[in-house]
Amino acid sequence: MAKDRDLPSAPRQTSSPDTRSPAAIAAEWSSRIMTISLEMVLPGLAGYWLDGKLGTKVLFMLAGFGLGCYAAIVHLIQLTRKTDNQPKSKSSSAEANERNQSP
Repeated sequence: MAKDRDLPSAPRQTSSPDTRSPAAIAAEWSSRIMTISLEMVLPGLAGYWLDGKLGTKVLFMLAGFGLGCYAAIVHLIQLTRKTDNQPKSKSSSAEANERNQSP
């Protein structure tokens, strides 16, 4: 019996429940996906238009797509950091503190 108290328990992963409807959650994610895809495509299309106006072949188009891909990757990294750093509920943080303080 004493051995049962010495074993660490599995950490509980409870987070605050999302009270929004599934449609609202889907709308948020579709908005994020569309924003990132437009960040990738629109600079390349602007570069294509600029190439046509200036008479260059593909210089600004390639630069635009490169810039757009860079911007999309930065946005994705920010999105994952925001998702990882969401605050946990107070009860789970209190439980974690109790586990860390007990010998």
